[in-house]
This record gives sequence, structure tokens and C-alpha cells, in this order.
Amino acid sequence: MQPTDFLKYIGSPFERYILPIIPADAELTENSHLEQDQLGKIPGSWVYKQKEWCGFAGWQQYQADEKNLKRWQFWQNPVHYGKPIALAIRTGQRVVAFDVDSDDPAIANYMEECVWLACGVPLVIRERENSPRLLLLYPSDIHVALITKGRIGFTTGHDDLHVLEFLG
Repeated sequence: MQPTDFLKYIGSPFERYILPIIPADAELTENSHLEQDQLGKIPGSWVYKQKEWCGFAGWQQYQADEKNLKRWQFWQNPVHYGKPIALAIRTGQRVVAFDVDSDDPAIANYMEECVWLACGVPLVIRERENSPRLLLLYPSDIHVALITKGRIGFTTGHDDLHVLEFLG
């Protein structure tokens, strides 16, 4: 897996919404209140002196800047955490997202097409390396009621769960 390029968001309309995600296999600080199932899904901070991760207090309102993006990029350097760190985009009043979570390319493509039909062309599509999973980002109309989250999950007769999430 390649390191995330946090730097490409410097000066972009998304700069303020970028956050680092605690890796799924991360060691947490002793005082952390996070649960194991939250890792890989929630923003966090690398504590260099302890070589551990902790939660990112106030991430829901945090606005990143160039300095933050450069720091998070550096965390991936071998002298720090040394592994790729996933990127999160904080959604809300200005940005909403549809998260296509399926390992079946045909189903992921179908879910993507449904979102395109309902919402039009997305601002950004974030894809994962060697995976059909993706994130579709759209501008949000701040003059409408805020929808925070929605989820549709289904199976196709196998054990695999396919999920389309709306993140607002």
C-alpha cells in the first residue's frame, strides 16, 4: 500500500476537511477510550514519544491547514509511524459523501451508478488501491436540513455484506 498523499490537498477546497485515520492495527495510548472496532475508521493522532495512537479530540469541527497536512504526511516517514495512514474527509454542512463498501466489482459499480443517477456527477471520487470500494464526494446545500448518516446494507446470498452509506 502506498503512503497517502496528504500534500495534494494543500490549497484545495477540501484542505480544511482532511483528517488522518488511526490505522486498524494501531497500538493505542494507555488512556485511550477507543474500542478496537473503531480503529481504521476514526480520526486520530500519532503520539511520537509513546509510539502509539490516541483519539483526535474535536475532530468533528476541526479545520486542517497546510501545516497539519505536512505533519500527517511526515507521520508516514520511517522515523515516525512509518506506515501508510488513511485519509478521512470530514463531512458536514459543505461536503457530503457516499461510501460504497463492497468487494464485488459489479455490485460496487451498480451502487456507484445509482448514486450518480440520484445526485449527478460527484466533485471527487476517492478510490482504493486494488479494491472496488470508493467514496463519492458532493457539495452540500447548507440551506437544507442536515442529514448526518444513512446506511443501506444487503447480501446476495453469500456471507458478504454490501453497504452504501451516506455520510453528512
